[in-house]
Amino acid sequence: LEELKDDQRAAYQIQRRLLPAVDQTLGDIRFEYSLTPSLIVSGDFVDVIALDEQRTLFYLADVSGHGASSALITILLKNITGRLLRNFRRSSSYDVLSPRKTLERINSEVLTLGLDKHLTMFVGLLDHSENELTYAVGGHHPLPIYWSADNVCHLSGKGMAVGLFPNARFDENVLKLEDSFSLFLFSDGILDLMSQTSI
Repeated sequence: LEELKDDQRAAYQIQRRLLPAVDQTLGDIRFEYSLTPSLIVSGDFVDVIALDEQRTLFYLADVSGHGASSALITILLKNITGRLLRNFRRSSSYDVLSPRKTLERINSEVLTLGLDKHLTMFVGLLDHSENELTYAVGGHHPLPIYWSADNVCHLSGKGMAVGLFPNARFDENVLKLEDSFSLFLFSDGILDLMSQTSI
């Protein structure tokens, strides 16, 4: 049992190194997160990727199940988005500039490996100069909450879970951002912490 725990702790250290800084500012946007595994390693994963001075890609993923097998998918996810970023910087592919295409690529690669795992995702692309958010939803629930001085709402958007269907469809949406705003993303783990009986 101790040996298994040591393996889990070692896996957690690897997973932790793949995560972005807990609190960072890119352009004029501050990104922060809290990740609390139900066991030692987590099937939830977040990332924040500065594509260039104007654009930042970010996502929240929730892999089905718990423990090491789900955590391994988060490492695969980091690898896929890393390749999309390298392709963009080499000008060989611009898929990373589209949250919908990013989800399609991840869906295709997870299916190809036949891992019997799926995940839900929210992928956002911030354009700092246009003050605009382009995003796509891959079966993720609950949807993010957008807050500004004039507006509080759940973002709209539909899409299938990632890694289940070869022809999965994901909507791409665009939101004009106000000068001051907050966007709150959660995995379904938040539902275990809520005392209310409904969202």
